[in-house]
Amino acid sequence: MIMRVLITEDVAVMTLDLSAMVEDLGHDVIGPAHSLEQGLALARGYPRPDYAVLDINLKDDVSLTIADV
Repeated sequence: MIMRVLITEDVAVMTLDLSAMVEDLGHDVIGPAHSLEQGLALARGYPRPDYAVLDINLKDDVSLTIADV
């Protein structure tokens, strides 16, 4: 089954690595989101993600509210 995986990460190299790993596993990447606002919009959007890989410290914010969504 193909899953939709939301990635939030503010470091470009990590974003590329995480996206490649998710795609190599045969899943679709939603995002990546580089800020809390982007992550919340993508988490609430359609289609909604099945899973999320969250960088807890996004710049000056904490991404735990994305996990709540």
